[in-house]
Amino acid sequence: MKKILSIIVPTYNMESLLQADLQSLVLDENLLTKIEVLVINDGSKDRSSDIAHEFEAKYPESFIVIDKENGNYGSCINVGLKKAKGRYIKILDADDSLDSQVFAGFIKELEHVNADIVFNDYAKTYALGRIKDYIFDLPVRQELSIEDVINNAALRRIQLPSITYRKAIFDGLDYHQTEGISYTDMEWCFSPVINAKTVYYIPGRLYLYFMGREGQTMDPKVFKKGIGDRVQVLINMIKCESKLDLNDFTKRFLDNQLLRHIVYVYCFYLIDSPETDRTKFVEFDEALRRLNPDVYQKSGLFEYRKRISYKFVAEWREKRYKRVPLHIRMYERVLDFIGSRHAKMLRAVNED
Repeated sequence: MKKILSIIVPTYNMESLLQADLQSLVLDENLLTKIEVLVINDGSKDRSSDIAHEFEAKYPESFIVIDKENGNYGSCINVGLKKAKGRYIKILDADDSLDSQVFAGFIKELEHVNADIVFNDYAKTYALGRIKDYIFDLPVRQELSIEDVINNAALRRIQLPSITYRKAIFDGLDYHQTEGISYTDMEWCFSPVINAKTVYYIPGRLYLYFMGREGQTMDPKVFKKGIGDRVQVLINMIKCESKLDLNDFTKRFLDNQLLRHIVYVYCFYLIDSPETDRTKFVEFDEALRRLNPDVYQKSGLFEYRKRISYKFVAEWREKRYKRVPLHIRMYERVLDFIGSRHAKMLRAVNED
């Protein structure tokens, strides 16, 4: 039977969460035969491979396990793309899951869709039970031209959990996700869009994006350690865009994606971690200036948080990459202190 959807599940030492992740993909027999789950075991040293093979043994028509040497996240995606046979492709991280009921309806609808990108709602779920929904403000169940929606506010913040691609858009794209480093999921929401002409929105909280796990890439400690990887991925994205002949709509979208990501990098290097070696970051800023003058100029307009009208990126560049003045960080701390004192005063008044 032809597969409607291929789901790539990269996994590395995820034995504690992989079982629930894969179980969320087990549908009734009729629907299960319409999907393939490619579990790419990236050289795990725990029981991840054993768990995945148990699903493969139980559901051999739908679950396929590929054991490989460790090459990091991007290498798993590259392997999965080569093996995928589904008409559509989606990525599911091993520490996340899908809502099985919503997933069943998603597959039924996807069978009759032919758009290049299919969007779905998702939620960030936190360890203490808090849930934050991300819902798209798009016409429901209509095939739309990407030009009609590409500047929609929701689309400017698309992330991996919200995207399903028609596999055909990768034809001729020579898509190769960066290997050996982290944060390459940013690339998945970037260059594949180049070949997309139509979009479709299926409502429903499909993807459950788990936050708060110690050791995940968004863990502040891991983020700080891997900031160099994030910079390298952004350099790759800038270089990729510079080589392409893009229409105005697609370029505007890609530029917005770049701006959304680089603001975190500038804040980290210039303010949050002033003692960090900035060699790679200077290389990034110069590549941005040379290859994408529009985004370079717009990034110079970044202000350090809404309550401080201070264009810190522009000043850093004017000072030829010298450290951002300490006073801006001191001022921020003073504001935080005043804020906490003010809150205590309000509580005291209310208690009286």
